[in-house]
Amino acid sequence: MTEAAAVATARDLARRGRLYPAVILHGGSVEERRHAAGELGRTLLCESEVGERPCGACRGCKRISAREGAEGFHPDFHLLERDQKTVTSIDATRAFLRAAQMAPYEARGQVFVVASAETLGGDAADTLLKLLEEPPPRTPRHFLLLAPSDRQLSATLRSRSMSVYLGAGSDVDAALRSEIATAVASNLARWAESGSTLYLMSMDAVLQRAGGW
Repeated sequence: MTEAAAVATARDLARRGRLYPAVILHGGSVEERRHAAGELGRTLLCESEVGERPCGACRGCKRISAREGAEGFHPDFHLLERDQKTVTSIDATRAFLRAAQMAPYEARGQVFVVASAETLGGDAADTLLKLLEEPPPRTPRHFLLLAPSDRQLSATLRSRSMSVYLGAGSDVDAALRSEIATAVASNLARWAESGSTLYLMSMDAVLQRAGGW
């Protein structure tokens, strides 16, 4: 299935109320992942008839379109951004997921977008996983996990989610490429001097955070 077909399938499932509660949007660029999340969010929360979703014209669609650009507000569309340099903290994750314990404000459901799911720390990922495994009753809730690669997420999270591939990722920008190269070279040098595998593990963590580049 091509990336366009995969997104179209997910959108059709969302339109008919049959989308899996957790969806991993991986591959593509940051902008493509965010756009796909916005498109699914609009489809899930659109106020028009089923066959017209997402209409792009109702209040719900317009609010989510604005929210993608960090402007505007939809009370049932929630976005979690990475709050530290390389990690999405447990505190930010808990605050983000607190809304899942409440009823929607105006839509028929809620949508939670994790913008950099690959940066969820162990405790943060466990908090999200617990909610997926023990969801609050009644209200439809969907979690859209954005990551350069689904392999950057735990096997358990992957097993609980529908995977939607958005195509080959974009090149790493020059600044990040330089940062990765410096970190890798430093860890290799320290490993050569000490023989400690801790430096190899540190280097692997750097590459994992960069999407395996």
